[in-house]
Amino acid sequence: MNNQEIVAKLWNLCNVLRDDGITYQQYVTELTYVHVDVEILR
Repeated sequence: MNNQEIVAKLWNLCNVLRDDGITYQQYVTELTYVHVDVEILR
């Protein structure tokens, strides 16, 4: 998986989270978990 694919997956997840109506704090928390997952996958 290259960087461009990782970024695309991250943005797709961001859009899903935003559309689910979560709060800003929850959004940041989820992005933190996604970042950790991406680092593990590398």
